[in-house]
Order: sequence, then C-alpha cells, then structure tokens
Amino acid sequence: MRNFKLIINFHNDRNVKMVLVRPQHPDVVKHLGDDANGKVLLFKRGESAPVWSSSCGTELMYFSFLKRFFQAVAVEPQAPAPTANVDMTQYQVQLVDLKSTISYMLFKYAPGTTPMRRFLYRLNEWIWTVGDSLAIEDWTKKVQEIQLALGNPIPEKVEWIACIGSKPNLRGYTCGLWTMAHAITVEAYKTEAKNPLFNPVNEVMEPFHQFIFHFLSCGECAQNFDNEAKRHKLLQVSTKEEMVMWFWRVHNFVNTRLSGARSDDPRFPKRQFPPSVVCPQCRAPSGFFDEKEIFKFLLNYYSDIRQDSVQGPPGYKLNEYKDGKLQSVGARHLNPKFAVHAKQVDKMEETEERLRKVWDASPQREWKDIEGYENLAYNGRSQFFFVWLSVIGVVIVLAYCKYRRNRSKFWKTFYYHSDYKL
Repeated sequence: MRNFKLIINFHNDRNVKMVLVRPQHPDVVKHLGDDANGKVLLFKRGESAPVWSSSCGTELMYFSFLKRFFQAVAVEPQAPAPTANVDMTQYQVQLVDLKSTISYMLFKYAPGTTPMRRFLYRLNEWIWTVGDSLAIEDWTKKVQEIQLALGNPIPEKVEWIACIGSKPNLRGYTCGLWTMAHAITVEAYKTEAKNPLFNPVNEVMEPFHQFIFHFLSCGECAQNFDNEAKRHKLLQVSTKEEMVMWFWRVHNFVNTRLSGARSDDPRFPKRQFPPSVVCPQCRAPSGFFDEKEIFKFLLNYYSDIRQDSVQGPPGYKLNEYKDGKLQSVGARHLNPKFAVHAKQVDKMEETEERLRKVWDASPQREWKDIEGYENLAYNGRSQFFFVWLSVIGVVIVLAYCKYRRNRSKFWKTFYYHSDYKL
C-alpha cells in the first residue's frame, strides 16, 4: 500500500518515474537480497547502479530522501484541446454497413456466415447435406446460386456509411464487425427472451469468437480478440443480459487499448461508447457508466437499424403555408424503419420448401417436341422459324384482304337496295 502511495504522490512529476516490480526481479535481488518487500531503489536515468537504496521500509525515509534528492516540478497547466465538430454519422447503425460486412465475409473468405435469415436458412440446409469437407469452389458456387435465387441480397460491392474511415485502411470492416456483434446479441436477446433453454455462449458468442479467430484477415487482431475472450471470461457468460453487456464492455476495453494507435482514425478517434451526446442518461452523476441505463440504451440503439443509401435516400420538398403565405420550405427523406422478422422468414422458407416438394411430387405437364427439332442446328432453327413466320404472315394478310372486300360489298348492297335510304 505504501508503494502505491509513492506512485500516486509523484505521478504528476515529470522528473520521476515510479515503477513497481516483483521481489524476484534480478536488479532487486542483486542490490537488496531476498528481503526486498517494501524497499526502494533509486536510479539515475541512464545508469545501471542505484544512487540510493532504502535499508528499511519506513515511509518517512522514502519521502525525506526523495524530497532532499530533488524537488518535484510543478505541473504546467495545459491548454484545453481544441474542440472539433463531431460527425454524428459514426454513431448510427446502418444496414449498408451490416450488408457490406456480410459481403466482405462471404466474398473474400470462405466459408463465412450471415445473419440474413433467408440466406442463412438455405445455406444451413445445404451445409447439412455435404460431408465433412467442403471445397471453396463448391461453397462459392452455392453462394452464387442462392444469391441469384433471392435477388442478390448480399452486395458484392463493399460500401460504408457510419463505418466509413478517413482512409481506405481505417475502420470499415472491423467497425462493421463490432456493429454486427452488438446487433446480433440484441436481436438474440429479443428473440429468445422467453426461452429458458437459450445458451448465449454456444448459440451466439462462441460461434462469433471462432469466426473472428479463424477467418479475420488481420491475424494480430484475431489473436487479440481471442486474448480478450479469455481475459474477460467469455465462456462463463450465462445470461442473455450478460451476453449483450459483455460485448459492450470488451468493445470499450479494446477502444481504450487502441486509442492513439496507428490503427486509430484521427477523424473518428476511439472513445468510450456511448458518449454523452448520444446517451446523456447513460452516465451517473459521478461520471461513471450506469449499466442499467446502458443496457436499455443498447436494446433500443441496435434495434434502430437505418436503411440510408450511399447515394442518398429519395426525398421530397415540403412547403408549409399559413393564411395563403409560404412559411417554410423543408426537405423530407424516405427512410423506412428496418425491422427484423426472423421467425416469419424461417416460416416462409419452410413453407416454400414444402410447396417445392409438393410441386416436384405432382404430375408434370410434358411438352411434345416437334419431330426433328432438337436435331436442328442453330442456323437450321433460324430458317425453320423464318419459314413458319412467313407462312403465318401471308395467311394473315390474305385473311385481312378478304375481310375488307366482303365488308365493302356488303355496304354497297345495303345502300342501293335498302327501302329506307334517304
């Protein structure tokens, strides 16, 4: 405890660096022997021999010698850091970012996974039919097949809105991964709210952990996330609430560790989330986070997934009039709220699969081929169609001419032989 007092006492002194080491440290054993608990060694910068060592552990001796040896330099007041306008877009949960994250996972690394329910449902059904091994070519072919069947729900072009960085190598995919982790845990909490058998580790957290560890493009980042999972005891999470809060705590811990590093975007510096500007009620009067408010905030925040477009959403102008006079002109954008309907999608897929099986089992109409048609070459088929279309065209022209002639003859007869003509 006394050593911690020393560290705190001199933490503002730029001339002093206090370091707490174990008694087994080689320099400690060399100069203090085996009984080093509570002792102090004082080194001059750049020298290996201590200029002073304490013969006993009294606190009075520490302070008396240190104050005699040097005087603490007063801390110079620092000018407040210039305030910059914060880009609030970085605090949005954008569907474009989630889709781009999924796209990055699927098209650059195989196999991957996706929370897009219809896509996941069909991939999962297919994966259970393959053996123990899966070739990348087979995986890519199946992904493209399902993409085509569902109208390409996963874009191949990667674009970012809230996760865009000031440079191409900053933010982007890693930001999207964190956003997806939070969104998945919140959706799992809401979906499994009444399921007492839900296991957050086996069903959400460990699969995400294993994907990051095995398939993240940054090997160092993957290893760091694995270390964080062990340090923060991922496998000991037992409740749905703790699952949501675990990712929030680890994300803030990582932000603290990486703040100011080379990977930190200077335009979007890493900071503790959520900031007061996004969630004023998330901090207690003491300045610390209020985790009850944080939990409620996370549920609402990651359920509000925006569907903004990179090119900008369609909009319209709104003019407000009063007493026939134009009061204001405003712009409105069409941004429908994104809603997750996982259970409905699964039921729809099951229904489609059931209908497909019924259709395959029912008698199919067989079309009879024209004899010899399949044996015709491409040029032969073209000539075949041309001849038949020509014959049909001639028949139509003759029928039309016959119709016009008969129509003209009828009206002439009616005109000259009618008793009612004027």
